[in-house]
Amino acid sequence: MILFAGVFAAHFWQACKHNNLWLGLAFSLGAFGEFTGWLARTVAYRCPYSVRLLEMQLAALIMAPAFTTAGIYGVLGQLIPIIGQDKSPLTPKQYLVIFMTVDFFSLLLQAIGGGVAGAAFSANISYWPGTYTMVAGIIWQLVSTCAFTTLLEYVIYRAMRQIIRNPPLRKITSALMIAVTCMVARGVYRSMELMNGWRGYLFTHEIYACILDALVMFIASVTLNIWNPAALIKEARAVGTEMELRTREEQDRKKRTNGEYQPVAEEGEPAFTSIQ
Repeated sequence: MILFAGVFAAHFWQACKHNNLWLGLAFSLGAFGEFTGWLARTVAYRCPYSVRLLEMQLAALIMAPAFTTAGIYGVLGQLIPIIGQDKSPLTPKQYLVIFMTVDFFSLLLQAIGGGVAGAAFSANISYWPGTYTMVAGIIWQLVSTCAFTTLLEYVIYRAMRQIIRNPPLRKITSALMIAVTCMVARGVYRSMELMNGWRGYLFTHEIYACILDALVMFIASVTLNIWNPAALIKEARAVGTEMELRTREEQDRKKRTNGEYQPVAEEGEPAFTSIQ
């Protein structure tokens, strides 16, 4: 709980410092959701039979990764203009529309399932209908994350030459790959946990939640803190512009050497072309 509070404060400070509201808000809300969920779990240590605390931690820990992934979609959308639209099969807007729509419906399923399961606990009836609904939502979200990860890897592969030559791009892509890998691992764990039931081995042993949910999400959030995309995107744009200018100068130099250079004539002056 304390660690996620620190991550939330760091993301909020970075959002204000680098003046990137979209990324800062998404990553901050993701860290705040993790903080809220683990706050509920911490308080529930004193009253483990509280359904309200159970619902609070379920809702927070289910929604938190969605905000972080939304921020990652935004990062990729800002990278595409730097590396070139030809490197990506989708436009930045298409990434946001498609994957955020899928995430919204997966969260809706998980929220409905959590509400049904919570009501079942209160009424002391079968909680499996709500559980299966939550499992469907989590698996849907997991498939969406895997599909996005595949597209991200494809974009990185296509733009590998530019990424290698641009240090800020290397840091951004490394941070994104670490973050999405952690989220896939968390999604696999959550799916298996719920499929085993609320009284299953994974759900009744806290160490698995601490390692396969809290720890992996903490690694993802801290990685995005250390290699903050909002700051690195500005550096990547500057480096990319410098590289582009240098490439043009080299091309002009080669044309002059080969006798192919054709300067633009000033107004009122005849243009001339050197003959090789």
